[in-house]
Amino acid sequence: MGNQVEERTDTYIMEQTTNGWVTGTADSAIAEETAAYIDMHGTAGIAVHSPAAVVCPTLPDRRLGYRFIKRTFDILASLIGLIVLSPLFLIISAVIFFSEDGRPVFHRRRCVGKSGFYDMLKFRTMVMDADNLSKYLTPDQIVEYRTNIKLKDDPRITKIGRFLRKTSLDELPQLLNIFRGEMSFVGPRPVVQEELEQYGRDSELLLSAKPGITGYWQIHGRSDSTYESGKRQQLELYYVNHRSFRLDAAILLCTIPAVLSSRGGY
Repeated sequence: MGNQVEERTDTYIMEQTTNGWVTGTADSAIAEETAAYIDMHGTAGIAVHSPAAVVCPTLPDRRLGYRFIKRTFDILASLIGLIVLSPLFLIISAVIFFSEDGRPVFHRRRCVGKSGFYDMLKFRTMVMDADNLSKYLTPDQIVEYRTNIKLKDDPRITKIGRFLRKTSLDELPQLLNIFRGEMSFVGPRPVVQEELEQYGRDSELLLSAKPGITGYWQIHGRSDSTYESGKRQQLELYYVNHRSFRLDAAILLCTIPAVLSSRGGY
């Protein structure tokens, strides 16, 4: 291919080259995880040329076929999921409704995605006044939460909410977001407006892909890969620049053991 890739271990760079290929450089930890992923699931269009470099074709999302087939799958699979899982929806809703906190059953989070702002749906897992940070969190916890938009051992999470988060059952209502076209089964993790600051000039690149109910970040540690470490940004942008049918399928397959193991889920 004639691409010369500069080895670096501290940054992540994606660059369009003259022959139509994209060169990506990641830190050594990401490279090792990528190599392990390839050993388990195949290349999915990715060729590793050094411990800290990968090369792949230009964004497949530009192809009409990829977008059309992915959207068709999203519609059909989400519709089937909503129908088949409706008894589970009723059970979880009833448990939340009759819990110590009661209503509302659902939580709406104002997120920003490829098509603009939308309300991401989840089963409510926190106390009613969770927005009152000073009431429940220490100053250090508030700093951690505002940095990563996530908090380990969050005291605001209810008992049933902790179980729902560990098993990712709290995200089942997002099937409706997928059916409406606001999200996809596979994509970057949904973000709020404030989180875009973590991506800097790459925020537009992040929003070029529909957010997903699962993604490359979720199968690589989920909440253990934080904004503060920079690993979450690397994983999310890696997917955006390498998305393809094979990678989407591999992520869906890897999601099952990731959820069952509860690795990084809180």
